[in-house]
Amino acid sequence: MHLHPRLLISIIFCACLFTACDNNEPSSEKSSNDHNHSYAELGTDHKLGKLQIGNVGFIVHQFGEVVGQQKGVFTLKLDNGSISEVRIWVGQADEQNPIKQLLIFNEEKNEYHGHAELPGTINDKTALWVELTNKNKRVTKGQIPLKL
Repeated sequence: MHLHPRLLISIIFCACLFTACDNNEPSSEKSSNDHNHSYAELGTDHKLGKLQIGNVGFIVHQFGEVVGQQKGVFTLKLDNGSISEVRIWVGQADEQNPIKQLLIFNEEKNEYHGHAELPGTINDKTALWVELTNKNKRVTKGQIPLKL
């Protein structure tokens, strides 16, 4: 059997793409879908407060302590409004190309939950950034200070 070179390249590309989806390499966006844990396993629940972005409000929780170059765990309980997608990252206002995490919505708890990669340096200028995308693909963002 002889495969056309373009078909062979396409097959190899697809195989690499599917393989890349399963590894733990950083990307510009990941889904926070590792949720085989209970909140009690995550450490102390720190209520960071209310975050209002446009007409959408959240009560934000940080679980455990934030430690550089590890993962932070966050829950955004929907307080008012509705939104299509929620992404988070941890960093400073001037951060370039942060690794954003697409959060998972739990309808039963009415909250978004996910893990964010933490930068190597964490200080009082480091915040949890929240980016919202509505059904019209309009993006807005806000931030809330972390519990250090």
